[in-house]
Amino acid sequence: MSETRKSIWREVSGPTYPPLTEKIKADAVVVGGGITGLTSAILLREAGLSVALVEADRICSGTTGYTTGKLTALHRLIYADIAKTFDEKTAALFAEANSRAIDQVETLVGKYEIDCDFRRLPAYTYTTRTDLVDTLEKEARIAGKIGLPVELVGETELPFPVEAAIKLDNQARFHPGRYLNGLAEKFTANGGRIFEQSRVIGTTSEGVRTDRGEIEAKHVIIATLLPILDRGLLFIKNYPWRSYLLAVSLQDKGSLPAGMYISAEDPVRSLSPAGEDILLIGGESHHIGHDPDPQNRYQVLENWARNHFTVKKIEFSWSSQDFLPADGLPYIGYLHPFTKRIMVATGFGKWGLTRGTFAAMTFRDMILGKENHWRKAFTPYRLSCLKAPGNFIHSNMHVGRHFIIDRLKAYTGQTSLPNPGEAAITKRDGRPTAIYRKSEEERQAISPVCTHLGCYVSWNKAEKSWDCPCHGSRFTPEGEILCGPAVKVQAKLDASTGKKQKKDSR
Repeated sequence: MSETRKSIWREVSGPTYPPLTEKIKADAVVVGGGITGLTSAILLREAGLSVALVEADRICSGTTGYTTGKLTALHRLIYADIAKTFDEKTAALFAEANSRAIDQVETLVGKYEIDCDFRRLPAYTYTTRTDLVDTLEKEARIAGKIGLPVELVGETELPFPVEAAIKLDNQARFHPGRYLNGLAEKFTANGGRIFEQSRVIGTTSEGVRTDRGEIEAKHVIIATLLPILDRGLLFIKNYPWRSYLLAVSLQDKGSLPAGMYISAEDPVRSLSPAGEDILLIGGESHHIGHDPDPQNRYQVLENWARNHFTVKKIEFSWSSQDFLPADGLPYIGYLHPFTKRIMVATGFGKWGLTRGTFAAMTFRDMILGKENHWRKAFTPYRLSCLKAPGNFIHSNMHVGRHFIIDRLKAYTGQTSLPNPGEAAITKRDGRPTAIYRKSEEERQAISPVCTHLGCYVSWNKAEKSWDCPCHGSRFTPEGEILCGPAVKVQAKLDASTGKKQKKDSR
């Protein structure tokens, strides 16, 4: 993610690890240093496998470090939809997997004595609208039927009235940064190997290839939010989404909610405690690359916070990215039906702390040959997107429109340079060029064509990054990768002519 805005979880620094410098061998290689990757690595190491973890940046530098810190099986309103799209058995498996994931986190925290402020709390899905009460009642009925001990309540501790809320006790919150740093330290102390600043750019018949060398391994786990491998076509079954968060300190500590909350209605409002007087407030989600001025999202959240709480100070503000699956369930397992070696996890739908954890538990069971009765529900190559064709068709039509329309706009658009502090795709000698004008004289120019599948990127004012609206890749003003699925940097161009400055080898 971009460090333009640090999250509250990224204020804690952990140990650093060296880059890969030579070809090595391991039983399993894990790609990605977030919750999915590190949990997979430590669980496999506990089972006696030699494990190497490779991270393109630093541990916890990706989406895990920019979450809400919630661990819950109550994912807004989802179980009625899953039961309708699939069946109640699948919904029950999903509920069980999320609940088991919370227990797994608690087990690792206790076993390794990780100081990450893990606390059991109730979670709520609430509504302030009378027309949504029936929807909450239906969700509560389905959730109870499949085994979640939910309760429908009419009052909460929130400083505004609600019409109804679904309550699920014994959920949890924690500090994701401290948790991942703790897992990394215990993993390496137990013989595991971590290589940072080493970007995986593909797989080989023997393992993976990075920009610094190769790792030979029998098992490959790709835990990179969206897989960097296109062979499973998972980029057409997910769509990229961005959300915004504030960490606010309150004047009255007594007004800090003890539970974790999320609204059933749009615009979504997520609330959770993160300390004695810190409240996290999230929402304002949108499809990546669709808001010309996302900076305004932070102001909307701040206005809402000040209207409902006695805010002392906005301590942190940040945004996060995730991928929403077309049919509502994550994709976890073998990349495609013709491999028993490469495993992937994606489509966490903004609830990756639990879904990423049970993905890791699934990978462990698959590699060790252990029974896992929820595994088949999340098979990546399932065709169930056809059961929910609306999201699938809409998302891919959206990609097609961007691929064509953004090109037309670039070739018929502006020819003048952007103002200092701004960025734009502008024609230079007839060539579309993505230019960030840092100051009057300093200009950073790159190709506007995303190196993943060729869509044109758009400028993100709030994070100062070039974001691909099609599949979610993100780049710095200099063209370096912030987030995949892209594995190649953007070509650097001359800001005056639009010509390539040099050939990039990565």
